[in-house]
Amino acid sequence: MKKGQALARLPFSPKIFQLPREHAGICCLVTQVFSEIRSCHVKEEGWCSATTVTPKVSSNKLGEYHSQVDPARRRTIVKDQVKSNPAAAPSYQKALPIIAACGIGPAFDSRKLSTAIERLEKISGGTPWTQRDRANTILALRHWQEIAGRISLPTGFVVSKGDHSAPKIKMGGVAISVRPDLLIKGTCQGRKVTGAIKLHFSKTSGHQLRKKGGSCVAILIQQFLQEHKAQDGGARSSLCFSIDVFAERIVTAPKNQALFLKSIEASCEEYRYRYMAMSENLSE
Repeated sequence: MKKGQALARLPFSPKIFQLPREHAGICCLVTQVFSEIRSCHVKEEGWCSATTVTPKVSSNKLGEYHSQVDPARRRTIVKDQVKSNPAAAPSYQKALPIIAACGIGPAFDSRKLSTAIERLEKISGGTPWTQRDRANTILALRHWQEIAGRISLPTGFVVSKGDHSAPKIKMGGVAISVRPDLLIKGTCQGRKVTGAIKLHFSKTSGHQLRKKGGSCVAILIQQFLQEHKAQDGGARSSLCFSIDVFAERIVTAPKNQALFLKSIEASCEEYRYRYMAMSENLSE
């Protein structure tokens, strides 16, 4: 451990020493000097990002982490999040507007989706990454074609694209990016009701969410709606969907969530410890 790190971690406070009141001025002076020393070490040694950063994760990755039984895979999930590159081009981005345009549930237009798939198949060229992403997108849309009509929605509810700059929610000291792909709004018994859909794309069976991971994501969706979309109506658990596209698995949020939330929070706390440890190792 570097000297600056050791200094920064000391819980230096006048309260620790319990000095008499007549010595309070001296203690405050020592505290001020210590703070300046610590600030210098932070600036000079450049390790502050390891101790001030807030652990982050996407809801889908947290869902996978929460349900993953392989310790090595759990470690890899954290490592990938620590080393994530915000500038990297995300995959399957062409699938989202097509899915939104073709509707879901009773409003799903299978012919419209087939036409969109045919158009993608006629496109050629591009970088190797672009070609792979286009082929994977076509495959994902074919899986979506099998499940889009199975999504249960009340008549008259409106589905729209989600906001990908949406705020995060926090749990167990971790900032979780939920960012629903589709938002659901409607009226039920005279009251405004809301829901959302989060899509998960992974061809690798070991990286899919399973039912436990899907329940985790669906609960996080409902938490997100309650915190940031309350003006649109009450978040209904039956309208909060986690959908693993390649596994063709649809999971809604459970009604009784107390035990689920405790388990998810415990996973967040474990994730936080691993994230902070890896961040610190990278900074040394």
